[in-house]
Amino acid sequence: MATNSALLALADLMKSGDGSDLTFKCNGHDFKVHKLFVCGQSPVIKAALRPCFEEGQTNTINMNAFDHHTVGRLVSFLYTGDYDESDGDEMTVEEAGVKPIAQIFIGPHISQLTAKAQPGPGGASAVANSIATPRYREPRAESLTIHIKVNAIGDYYGITKLMSLANAKLQNVFPPKVQAQRGFPCNLVPPAWVLSLPSAVKLAIESSGDTELLSILSAETANNISALVVADDLKEMDDVSDFSFMVFKNCALEIQRHVRLNMAIASQCTQHLRKIDELEKKIKEWESRVELNNKTIDGPGKKRKAATVTYF
Repeated sequence: MATNSALLALADLMKSGDGSDLTFKCNGHDFKVHKLFVCGQSPVIKAALRPCFEEGQTNTINMNAFDHHTVGRLVSFLYTGDYDESDGDEMTVEEAGVKPIAQIFIGPHISQLTAKAQPGPGGASAVANSIATPRYREPRAESLTIHIKVNAIGDYYGITKLMSLANAKLQNVFPPKVQAQRGFPCNLVPPAWVLSLPSAVKLAIESSGDTELLSILSAETANNISALVVADDLKEMDDVSDFSFMVFKNCALEIQRHVRLNMAIASQCTQHLRKIDELEKKIKEWESRVELNNKTIDGPGKKRKAATVTYF
């Protein structure tokens, strides 16, 4: 990934929009880009731009299979090595004509890059800490869709680094594994992002062939299987048969039974530990009393013996 100074230099270089030799067309939106940045990262686009193909003759790539927000995030990655969930919402691409690529994609990042390059009163360490320790936020259902679509466009154009980045961002959307509780029991109302998992899985299966993406989604689906089968959301997936859904549901019920059993056992263990602590305290009190009684009994006897010897 480029350094902050390199990104700022790139933004200054492309503010005018001159030198663009390739256009991404997406449902009425045009994205002016440079082959220098694109072909080195996408072997698919590089192959499509051969003179023997129409794309190579017109220097235009049709991306109507994706929404323009996703294409915008693709372009942002090609130039900066990163993308934000808000990139596609904040950028404004004119339907009749185009804006300079730096103004559209690099612009929103300039203030952040400048802030990182010029630490405040806290110094460089404060900036590093703010970057290294991001605050956890409740996942949004829209975030799942955004990163899956970015993974899909990366898979389509053979940009493996973009796929890996999208997977990493998707993984960070979910609650951290260090949390004591994962998943939502049947008797609680799960949040919207949990209920959106089946539709997210369906989107991933239909749009991307990345097995790592499916592995991430399947793991999170398993963590929340109880809530999903009770809500009957998994049943709506075409890839889940009625029998499979029944198996999932019974597995979830069995898991819940074991969870309740473990909770009951844990409660009993806690009660027994309290009783043991009480008994240990009583034993110590009894030992203290016995020791005190022994001292009381032995004391006068020794004095009488000493007095008798003196008397004779």
